[in-house]
Amino acid sequence: MINKKILFIFIGLLAIILIVFMVLATFKETARISIPFFQSPTPVTAPINQSTGPTFIPTTPTLTITKAPVITPNPSLTAKTPFSQTNTIINNIKNVDTQNDRIIVQNDSYVALYQPKFNDFLISITSTPFTQLRQLAEQDFLDKLQLTKDQACKLDVKITTPYFANPDIAGEIFPLSFCQK
Repeated sequence: MINKKILFIFIGLLAIILIVFMVLATFKETARISIPFFQSPTPVTAPINQSTGPTFIPTTPTLTITKAPVITPNPSLTAKTPFSQTNTIINNIKNVDTQNDRIIVQNDSYVALYQPKFNDFLISITSTPFTQLRQLAEQDFLDKLQLTKDQACKLDVKITTPYFANPDIAGEIFPLSFCQK
């Protein structure tokens, strides 16, 4: 007896679902409007309030490429002699990593190294507080290389910090704090 009731309920639900699908399919067919993807460039008049409205002419965007101006390099900004060739202190550093970078100073708070491949210096502040450690690292950098601030400002020095140490400024590249920008 219970099986007959369940069977009738099941058949009734199927009938209702079938009727709903048929109604939706009918509305879907009547509501379908064909809109062309690309309209011809002929004028099209759009009616507004039963009167003729403005005329719209579809346009195709065009790409214009202009030739970039030729920039001549400033002779005073040409590449310098690599620092390692002019500074015996760098050449005498025995602490070299796997990339042939010369480690100038390394401790728990910062690392300063020379990258001969790029002819630049990298100081990475690996702890907090950034501002105080940056000043200590810069002074340590000057002391180890026996440089004045003016000499150091002529070098390509980048100061960075990793995310784990200073997440707010990680990814930024800073110059030496005492050099004019």
